[in-house]
Amino acid sequence: MAILPNKKIVLFLIIIILLFGGWFYYKSIKNTSLSYEAEKDDSLLAVNMTAKEILVKDADGDGLADWEEALWKTDPKNPDTDGDGMSDGEEIAAGRNPTVAGPDDELSGNLPVNKTNGADVNEWISDSKTQISARKMMLNYLALKTAKGTLTEDDKNELVNMFMGDIESAGENIKDAYDSSDINFTKSETSAAIKAYADEIKKTMFDEKKNTQENEGQIFERMLGKKKNDENIDEEISLLKDSANFYETIATQISEIKNIPKSLSAQHLDILNGINNVGSAVNDMTKIASDPISALAGFNIYKNQAKRVYYAGLSMQEFFDDYDIEVFE
Repeated sequence: MAILPNKKIVLFLIIIILLFGGWFYYKSIKNTSLSYEAEKDDSLLAVNMTAKEILVKDADGDGLADWEEALWKTDPKNPDTDGDGMSDGEEIAAGRNPTVAGPDDELSGNLPVNKTNGADVNEWISDSKTQISARKMMLNYLALKTAKGTLTEDDKNELVNMFMGDIESAGENIKDAYDSSDINFTKSETSAAIKAYADEIKKTMFDEKKNTQENEGQIFERMLGKKKNDENIDEEISLLKDSANFYETIATQISEIKNIPKSLSAQHLDILNGINNVGSAVNDMTKIASDPISALAGFNIYKNQAKRVYYAGLSMQEFFDDYDIEVFE
Protein backbone atom coordinates (compact mmCIF):
# COMPACT_ATOMS: atom_id res chain seq x y z
CA MET A 1 0.00 0.00 0.00
CA ALA A 2 1.56 3.26 -1.08
CA ILE A 3 1.41 6.31 1.13
CA LEU A 4 -0.03 8.49 -1.65
CA PRO A 5 -2.90 7.14 -3.78
CA ASN A 6 -2.05 7.24 -7.47
CA LYS A 7 -5.02 9.42 -8.40
CA LYS A 8 -3.99 11.93 -5.76
CA ILE A 9 -0.50 11.97 -7.24
CA VAL A 10 -2.07 12.76 -10.61
CA LEU A 11 -4.07 15.59 -9.01
CA PHE A 12 -0.89 16.82 -7.35
CA LEU A 13 0.82 17.09 -10.73
CA ILE A 14 -2.23 18.79 -12.28
CA ILE A 15 -2.03 21.42 -9.55
CA ILE A 16 1.66 21.93 -10.34
CA ILE A 17 0.86 22.30 -14.05
CA LEU A 18 -1.76 24.95 -13.23
CA LEU A 19 0.61 26.62 -10.81
CA PHE A 20 3.35 26.83 -13.39
CA GLY A 21 0.82 28.05 -16.04
CA GLY A 22 3.54 29.95 -17.85
CA TRP A 23 7.11 28.74 -17.49
CA PHE A 24 9.23 31.69 -16.46
CA TYR A 25 12.77 31.70 -17.76
CA TYR A 26 15.43 33.82 -16.15
CA LYS A 27 18.63 34.20 -18.15
CA SER A 28 20.94 36.13 -15.89
CA ILE A 29 23.62 37.14 -18.35
CA LYS A 30 23.49 37.56 -22.09
CA ASN A 31 25.17 40.35 -23.99
CA THR A 32 25.41 42.37 -20.75
CA SER A 33 21.65 42.43 -20.31
CA LEU A 34 19.39 40.99 -17.67
CA SER A 35 16.60 39.30 -19.57
CA TYR A 36 13.54 37.50 -18.35
CA GLU A 37 11.03 35.76 -20.56
CA ALA A 38 7.56 34.61 -19.56
CA GLU A 39 6.44 32.18 -22.20
CA LYS A 40 3.96 29.38 -22.66
CA ASP A 41 5.97 26.27 -23.43
CA ASP A 42 4.70 22.85 -24.47
CA SER A 43 7.76 21.34 -22.82
CA LEU A 44 6.30 22.31 -19.43
CA LEU A 45 3.74 19.55 -19.77
CA ALA A 46 6.54 17.13 -20.54
CA VAL A 47 8.40 18.23 -17.41
CA ASN A 48 5.43 17.62 -15.16
CA MET A 49 4.34 14.36 -16.75
CA THR A 50 7.89 13.09 -16.37
CA ALA A 51 7.89 14.31 -12.78
CA LYS A 52 4.67 12.38 -12.18
CA GLU A 53 6.27 9.19 -13.42
CA ILE A 54 9.24 9.74 -11.12
CA LEU A 55 7.03 10.43 -8.12
CA VAL A 56 4.99 7.24 -8.55
CA LYS A 57 7.89 5.04 -9.64
CA ASP A 58 8.17 1.84 -7.60
CA ALA A 59 11.28 0.10 -8.92
CA ASP A 60 10.97 -3.04 -6.78
CA GLY A 61 7.16 -3.32 -6.82
CA ASP A 62 6.82 -3.49 -3.04
CA GLY A 63 4.01 -0.94 -2.80
CA LEU A 64 6.26 1.95 -1.79
CA ALA A 65 7.21 4.63 -4.29
CA ASP A 66 10.96 5.09 -4.53
CA TRP A 67 10.80 8.43 -2.68
CA GLU A 68 8.89 6.70 0.14
CA GLU A 69 11.71 4.16 0.37
CA ALA A 70 14.06 7.04 1.18
CA LEU A 71 11.74 8.07 4.01
CA TRP A 72 11.64 4.60 5.53
CA LYS A 73 15.35 3.95 4.93
CA THR A 74 14.48 0.88 2.86
CA ASP A 75 16.16 -0.42 -0.29
CA PRO A 76 14.29 0.81 -3.40
CA LYS A 77 15.68 -2.14 -5.36
CA ASN A 78 14.73 -4.81 -2.83
CA PRO A 79 11.03 -5.46 -2.14
CA ASP A 80 11.87 -7.06 1.22
CA THR A 81 14.66 -4.98 2.73
CA ASP A 82 14.93 -6.91 5.99
CA GLY A 83 14.47 -10.32 4.34
CA ASP A 84 11.71 -11.52 6.66
CA GLY A 85 9.34 -12.68 3.93
CA MET A 86 6.98 -9.69 3.98
CA SER A 87 7.30 -6.86 1.47
CA ASP A 88 8.26 -3.41 2.69
CA GLY A 89 4.86 -1.96 1.79
CA GLU A 90 3.00 -4.76 3.56
CA GLU A 91 5.11 -4.30 6.68
CA ILE A 92 4.38 -0.58 6.88
CA ALA A 93 0.67 -1.26 6.34
CA ALA A 94 0.82 -3.75 9.20
CA GLY A 95 2.62 -1.32 11.51
CA ARG A 96 5.93 -3.16 11.27
CA ASN A 97 9.40 -1.78 10.66
CA PRO A 98 10.52 -2.77 7.14
CA THR A 99 14.20 -2.45 8.07
CA VAL A 100 14.09 -4.87 11.02
CA ALA A 101 13.35 -8.57 10.50
CA GLY A 102 10.28 -9.85 12.36
CA PRO A 103 8.62 -10.89 14.45
CA ASP A 104 9.73 -8.21 16.98
CA ASP A 105 9.67 -5.32 14.52
CA GLU A 106 6.75 -3.14 15.49
CA LEU A 107 7.13 0.52 14.57
CA SER A 108 7.76 2.71 17.59
CA GLY A 109 8.54 6.36 18.21
CA ASN A 110 8.01 9.16 15.73
CA LEU A 111 10.25 7.91 12.95
CA PRO A 112 11.22 4.51 11.57
CA VAL A 113 14.84 4.04 12.61
CA ASN A 114 17.33 2.08 10.57
CA LYS A 115 19.38 0.18 13.13
CA THR A 116 22.31 0.11 10.74
CA ASN A 117 22.92 3.82 10.55
CA GLY A 118 20.98 5.15 13.52
CA ALA A 119 19.11 7.63 11.34
CA ASP A 120 16.73 9.99 13.09
CA VAL A 121 14.56 12.92 12.15
CA ASN A 122 17.44 15.40 12.34
CA GLU A 123 19.34 13.51 9.66
CA TRP A 124 16.66 13.79 7.02
CA ILE A 125 15.35 17.28 7.67
CA SER A 126 17.90 19.77 6.40
CA ASP A 127 17.97 23.55 6.60
CA SER A 128 17.26 23.74 2.89
CA LYS A 129 14.40 26.13 2.19
CA THR A 130 12.82 23.81 -0.36
CA GLN A 131 13.06 20.67 1.77
CA ILE A 132 11.22 22.09 4.77
CA SER A 133 7.77 22.04 3.18
CA ALA A 134 8.27 18.60 1.63
CA ARG A 135 9.42 17.11 4.90
CA LYS A 136 6.52 18.73 6.77
CA MET A 137 4.12 16.41 4.96
CA MET A 138 6.26 13.41 5.83
CA LEU A 139 6.34 14.41 9.50
CA ASN A 140 2.56 14.77 9.49
CA TYR A 141 2.34 11.34 7.89
CA LEU A 142 4.54 9.79 10.56
CA ALA A 143 2.58 11.43 13.36
CA LEU A 144 -0.69 10.09 11.97
CA LYS A 145 0.80 6.67 11.32
CA THR A 146 2.11 6.42 14.87
CA ALA A 147 -1.20 7.56 16.37
CA LYS A 148 -3.60 5.56 14.19
CA GLY A 149 -1.61 2.64 12.84
CA THR A 150 -3.51 2.48 9.54
CA LEU A 151 -4.36 5.61 7.61
CA THR A 152 -7.79 6.07 6.05
CA GLU A 153 -8.29 7.49 2.57
CA ASP A 154 -9.41 10.74 4.21
CA ASP A 155 -6.13 10.83 6.17
CA LYS A 156 -4.13 10.37 3.01
CA ASN A 157 -6.14 12.97 1.13
CA GLU A 158 -5.63 15.48 3.93
CA LEU A 159 -1.88 14.91 3.91
CA VAL A 160 -1.63 15.34 0.16
CA ASN A 161 -3.82 18.46 0.18
CA MET A 162 -1.64 19.99 2.89
CA PHE A 163 1.45 19.21 0.86
CA MET A 164 0.00 20.65 -2.34
CA GLY A 165 -0.64 23.87 -0.45
CA ASP A 166 2.95 23.90 0.75
CA ILE A 167 4.26 23.40 -2.78
CA GLU A 168 2.04 26.20 -4.11
CA SER A 169 3.39 28.64 -1.55
CA ALA A 170 6.98 27.35 -1.66
CA GLY A 171 8.20 30.29 -3.68
CA GLU A 172 6.38 32.83 -1.56
CA ASN A 173 7.02 31.93 2.06
CA ILE A 174 10.77 31.53 2.26
CA LYS A 175 12.98 33.44 4.64
CA ASP A 176 15.45 35.80 3.03
CA ALA A 177 19.08 35.61 4.11
CA TYR A 178 19.62 39.38 4.03
CA ASP A 179 17.83 42.40 5.50
CA SER A 180 18.56 46.12 5.65
CA SER A 181 21.00 45.68 8.51
CA ASP A 182 23.28 43.62 6.26
CA ILE A 183 23.91 46.29 3.64
CA ASN A 184 25.49 49.72 3.51
CA PHE A 185 23.11 52.51 2.51
CA THR A 186 23.84 56.18 1.85
CA LYS A 187 21.51 59.15 1.97
CA SER A 188 23.59 60.86 -0.70
CA GLU A 189 21.71 60.77 -3.99
CA THR A 190 23.84 63.02 -6.12
CA SER A 191 24.23 62.11 -9.77
CA ALA A 192 27.79 61.03 -9.05
CA ALA A 193 26.74 58.76 -6.18
CA ILE A 194 23.99 57.14 -8.21
CA LYS A 195 26.31 56.67 -11.20
CA ALA A 196 28.92 55.05 -8.96
CA TYR A 197 26.35 52.61 -7.57
CA ALA A 198 25.00 51.83 -11.03
CA ASP A 199 28.49 51.05 -12.30
CA GLU A 200 29.12 48.77 -9.32
CA ILE A 201 25.87 46.82 -9.60
CA LYS A 202 26.34 46.43 -13.37
CA LYS A 203 29.90 45.22 -12.98
CA THR A 204 28.94 42.78 -10.23
CA MET A 205 25.98 41.27 -12.04
CA PHE A 206 27.19 41.21 -15.62
CA ASP A 207 30.99 40.94 -15.74
CA GLU A 208 31.20 37.36 -14.50
CA LYS A 209 29.90 34.74 -16.90
CA LYS A 210 28.28 31.41 -16.20
CA ASN A 211 29.97 28.30 -17.57
CA THR A 212 26.85 27.60 -19.63
CA GLN A 213 24.27 29.91 -21.18
CA GLU A 214 21.67 27.13 -21.13
CA ASN A 215 18.67 27.93 -18.98
CA GLU A 216 18.38 26.00 -15.71
CA GLY A 217 14.78 25.11 -16.53
CA GLN A 218 15.87 23.46 -19.76
CA ILE A 219 18.58 21.54 -17.93
CA PHE A 220 16.04 20.44 -15.32
CA GLU A 221 13.65 19.25 -18.02
CA ARG A 222 16.38 17.22 -19.71
CA MET A 223 17.44 15.77 -16.36
CA LEU A 224 13.87 14.67 -15.61
CA GLY A 225 13.67 12.92 -18.96
CA LYS A 226 16.93 11.10 -18.36
CA LYS A 227 15.90 10.13 -14.84
CA LYS A 228 12.66 8.71 -16.17
CA ASN A 229 14.66 6.46 -18.50
CA ASP A 230 17.22 5.57 -15.81
CA GLU A 231 19.95 7.35 -17.78
CA ASN A 232 22.99 9.00 -16.24
CA ILE A 233 22.27 12.57 -15.08
CA ASP A 234 25.74 13.47 -13.78
CA GLU A 235 26.26 16.09 -16.51
CA GLU A 236 23.00 17.88 -15.70
CA ILE A 237 23.68 17.77 -11.96
CA SER A 238 27.12 19.25 -12.57
CA LEU A 239 25.69 22.05 -14.73
CA LEU A 240 23.06 22.92 -12.14
CA LYS A 241 25.59 22.89 -9.32
CA ASP A 242 27.80 25.24 -11.32
CA SER A 243 24.83 27.56 -11.80
CA ALA A 244 23.96 27.40 -8.10
CA ASN A 245 27.53 28.33 -7.18
CA PHE A 246 27.46 31.15 -9.72
CA TYR A 247 24.31 32.69 -8.27
CA GLU A 248 25.54 32.33 -4.70
CA THR A 249 28.83 34.01 -5.64
CA ILE A 250 27.00 36.90 -7.31
CA ALA A 251 24.78 37.30 -4.25
CA THR A 252 27.82 37.47 -1.97
CA GLN A 253 29.41 40.12 -4.18
CA ILE A 254 26.21 42.17 -4.26
CA SER A 255 26.02 42.02 -0.46
CA GLU A 256 29.46 43.67 -0.31
CA ILE A 257 28.52 46.72 -2.41
CA LYS A 258 28.82 49.95 -0.43
CA ASN A 259 26.94 53.26 -0.55
CA ILE A 260 23.62 52.03 -1.91
CA PRO A 261 21.21 54.94 -2.58
CA LYS A 262 18.42 54.87 -0.01
CA SER A 263 15.83 55.25 -2.76
CA LEU A 264 16.95 51.90 -4.19
CA SER A 265 17.07 50.00 -0.90
CA ALA A 266 14.01 47.82 -1.61
CA GLN A 267 15.09 46.96 -5.15
CA HIS A 268 18.64 46.21 -4.02
CA LEU A 269 17.41 43.83 -1.32
CA ASP A 270 15.04 42.09 -3.73
CA ILE A 271 17.85 41.53 -6.24
CA LEU A 272 20.25 40.38 -3.52
CA ASN A 273 17.84 37.96 -1.83
CA GLY A 274 16.29 36.85 -5.10
CA ILE A 275 19.62 35.81 -6.61
CA ASN A 276 20.69 34.15 -3.37
CA ASN A 277 17.41 32.20 -3.23
CA VAL A 278 17.73 31.20 -6.88
CA GLY A 279 21.10 29.68 -6.04
CA SER A 280 19.63 27.65 -3.18
CA ALA A 281 16.68 26.53 -5.31
CA VAL A 282 18.87 25.43 -8.22
CA ASN A 283 20.99 23.44 -5.79
CA ASP A 284 17.86 21.65 -4.57
CA MET A 285 16.84 20.93 -8.17
CA THR A 286 19.92 18.69 -8.38
CA LYS A 287 18.33 16.32 -5.84
CA ILE A 288 15.88 14.81 -8.30
CA ALA A 289 17.39 11.34 -7.89
CA SER A 290 17.20 11.17 -4.10
CA ASP A 291 14.43 13.65 -3.33
CA PRO A 292 12.16 14.39 -6.32
CA ILE A 293 9.54 16.24 -4.27
CA SER A 294 12.09 18.70 -2.94
CA ALA A 295 13.48 19.12 -6.46
CA LEU A 296 10.03 20.12 -7.74
CA ALA A 297 9.61 22.53 -4.84
CA GLY A 298 13.02 23.95 -5.70
CA PHE A 299 11.93 24.47 -9.30
CA ASN A 300 8.92 26.44 -8.06
CA ILE A 301 11.12 28.64 -5.88
CA TYR A 302 13.54 29.11 -8.78
CA LYS A 303 10.70 30.40 -10.95
CA ASN A 304 9.31 32.81 -8.37
CA GLN A 305 12.63 34.20 -7.22
CA ALA A 306 13.81 34.73 -10.80
CA LYS A 307 10.64 36.73 -11.39
CA ARG A 308 11.38 38.73 -8.24
CA VAL A 309 14.84 39.65 -9.53
CA TYR A 310 13.43 40.61 -12.90
CA TYR A 311 10.84 43.02 -11.53
CA ALA A 312 13.32 44.54 -9.08
CA GLY A 313 15.67 45.14 -12.00
CA LEU A 314 12.89 46.81 -14.00
CA SER A 315 12.06 49.09 -11.09
CA MET A 316 15.71 49.97 -10.56
CA GLN A 317 16.15 50.76 -14.25
CA GLU A 318 13.17 53.12 -14.14
CA PHE A 319 15.01 55.03 -11.40
CA PHE A 320 18.23 55.06 -13.44
CA ASP A 321 16.36 56.36 -16.50
CA ASP A 322 15.99 59.72 -14.80
CA TYR A 323 19.79 59.95 -14.81
CA ASP A 324 20.29 58.55 -18.35
CA ILE A 325 21.97 55.46 -16.90
CA GLU A 326 21.57 52.01 -18.45
CA VAL A 327 22.14 48.92 -16.32
CA PHE A 328 19.26 46.53 -17.06
CA GLU A 329 18.65 46.87 -20.78
